[in-house]
Amino acid sequence: MEHLNLRLQIFIGFGSLMFMALIIGMAGYYGLHQSQANLNHYQKLVTDSLMSADLDANVMNSRLKTFDYLNSNDTSLLPGIDQQFKKTQALIKTAQATTNDANRRSTIGNIDQVFETYIAIVLELIQLNQDRDQIIAETLNPSGQAMRTKITQIFDSASFNQSLNTLYLAGKTQESLLLGRLFVTKYLITNDQADYESAFIELTEQLTFEFTDLGFEIQDPSEKSLFQEFKIEYETFLQAFKNLNALLLQRQTLIQNQLNQLGPEIESLTQRIKRSVLDEQASLGTDIQNAGQALSFMILTIALGCIGLGVILSVFMMRSIRKPIGGEPKVIEGIVSAIAGGCLQAHDEDLSKSTGIYASVLSMKNTLRQLILNIRQTSEELIMQSTQAAHVAIENNKAIGLQKDLTHEVEDAVHHMMVNIQDVVGTTASSAEEALAEESANAQHHAAVGHQAIDDTQAAITNMAVQIEQSVASIKQLEVSSGKIES
Repeated sequence: MEHLNLRLQIFIGFGSLMFMALIIGMAGYYGLHQSQANLNHYQKLVTDSLMSADLDANVMNSRLKTFDYLNSNDTSLLPGIDQQFKKTQALIKTAQATTNDANRRSTIGNIDQVFETYIAIVLELIQLNQDRDQIIAETLNPSGQAMRTKITQIFDSASFNQSLNTLYLAGKTQESLLLGRLFVTKYLITNDQADYESAFIELTEQLTFEFTDLGFEIQDPSEKSLFQEFKIEYETFLQAFKNLNALLLQRQTLIQNQLNQLGPEIESLTQRIKRSVLDEQASLGTDIQNAGQALSFMILTIALGCIGLGVILSVFMMRSIRKPIGGEPKVIEGIVSAIAGGCLQAHDEDLSKSTGIYASVLSMKNTLRQLILNIRQTSEELIMQSTQAAHVAIENNKAIGLQKDLTHEVEDAVHHMMVNIQDVVGTTASSAEEALAEESANAQHHAAVGHQAIDDTQAAITNMAVQIEQSVASIKQLEVSSGKIES
């Protein structure tokens, strides 16, 4: 990645971290999605569980109300039974419409069919009870009351006629009739066939024997008429009792062979639904637990893998990014700030171990320091040479001054010589005087030219000395500045 620029390297690094975060996020989302699906399924199972419990309770309540009615034959319980049946039917329809499991839906359908049959049998039993009550109220009780009344009238007539045999036989018949009716009443309470047999034997054998003897003994026409009416009521009572027994046998058959079979069947079906829901809940709970553990392991593995990959990638990217930089940016900033402030002594490190910008900055610092050292050394040499040149210029200036003094002395000597010559040859001829005057003028001219040349030379040397002193001052100032930079 060394050929990539820094921006692209940083982009790749952060992009890789974002990609790994995306992987972890997707794994977490998958886990949450699975957990939500399992939770929704479990919630539906909870709904089915409540539904099955409610259904079982209502079926049980329907059976209990039916049992109470069949035992007590209390017609005031019928509205409650009808209301409970309708509530249970509505609950069955709702459960069948809301459950999602095909097997449970089929089981609920079977419950619906069986419960409809159960209701039909209960309605038939209610009708049989109503027929029973009708027979008792319209036939059995009036006929029994009429028989007792007729025997009582015969008893009173025989007592009035002082017919002791008739009175005795009427008493025996009355006794047998009352005992037979007592057995009938017991049978109506217990609905036991043994009680029916006892009542039937008492009515058909014992009572028949008694009132047959009574019929032979009666001589009074009014008593004979009462006896015939008694026999008619007896036949009516006995036939009603037989019909009542047939109804009760049919009722008992329906209860034992159908109602008592359908009730446990409905209970078994509702329990099957409850067990199905509980088994699925247990299985789902195990699946959720295993899925949660597997999901946790998967997310943990992915997270640890991403962390490990992130660490490796971070180290690799750090080296890849740090290599062209060569060091910490703050350290490089400190070096640059120190260089800008004139300090070149800080952060002396081995360049062979440095790379990138850091090595370049250190190299620049060392180069600047060496350059300043070279400038300082050159300045010192220039100062030394300038100092020597200044000394030479001063010596030259002194020599020129001395030469100038010698020149003045020569001029004075020439002037004195001319005066002496004039004094010696004052008497010389005019031609010789003119020649001598011309030679003296030339000598003065040459002396003046020499004097001017000496003055110009002295001025040039003085100017050069001033410039040398200025150069020395500049070099000293440069040396001070270089010292400050180096420090």
